[in-house]
Amino acid sequence: MDESALKISLHNLDARWSLLEHWLWLCAGVVFVGVALEVAPVVWEYLLEKCDFRRGTIHSPDRPSRLKFTLELVGSALVALGVFGELLVGIKMAKVETQMRDATAHLVSLVDARAKDAGERAASADLARIQLEKSMMIRRLSPTQARTICAVVPSRLMNRVNVTSSSQDWEAFRYAQDFAEAVTKCLYAAGFGSKGFSGSLGVGNSFWSTNVTFGVWVRFPRHFTLDNPRSDDIVFNPTKRRALAERVRNALMSSGVKVEGVSDDGRSLIDIYVGPRHLPGTTGSTSSAMPAIF
Repeated sequence: MDESALKISLHNLDARWSLLEHWLWLCAGVVFVGVALEVAPVVWEYLLEKCDFRRGTIHSPDRPSRLKFTLELVGSALVALGVFGELLVGIKMAKVETQMRDATAHLVSLVDARAKDAGERAASADLARIQLEKSMMIRRLSPTQARTICAVVPSRLMNRVNVTSSSQDWEAFRYAQDFAEAVTKCLYAAGFGSKGFSGSLGVGNSFWSTNVTFGVWVRFPRHFTLDNPRSDDIVFNPTKRRALAERVRNALMSSGVKVEGVSDDGRSLIDIYVGPRHLPGTTGSTSSAMPAIF
């Protein structure tokens, strides 16, 4: 039963309760009249006995009074009828009260369920709003996250790390500059400043046509001319190149950087690609076409 039907049912039950209340008062009135009629013969009997006492003579019994008999009989009948009516009305009122209590409890449960549902919808709306606000926040690389790159990439290979993005998306390009600054610090820490490196690492700029790769990706080259699966040199061993890319991905994710995955379409030993943020409500999929490096 829905809420409107329960309200109609409660209204009808309340009307029945009011009607039974009137019947209860009527039965009480009948009892009162019956008791009053029973009192009248008592007073009558007292007055007759008082007259006999004052006369002081013994006389033959008087004829029974039909009026007195009628009053006593009618009074007793009214009392019995009124008490029976009160009992019957009381039973009916108890049933109506039980039905009203059950309907009220059901209505309260429906209202509580609706309030809970409204609360859940409000919480979902707040969560969606928070997620939307979070998705629109400017991404930045913290100092702790920046140091992760230095820790996971071997020092001698730091000059083979590249950062790529696109100036078509200013937020992604600014985020990529954070990665480039982190790699620059790693280069100086690894001693490449004394080996001819100066200035800072730039961000490789790419341009999209229709297909766009979203999010951060760690890329490695699929193939080098001198590749040898048995080589101890990580540069020329495809398996070791992939393992290094996966270690970089895992380290960045452990530090709190959201990384979409690892791919084998890099141009450097490690190519950190920074794409645009995902649109609100979309998943972490990427396009099939890759941007060209300039």
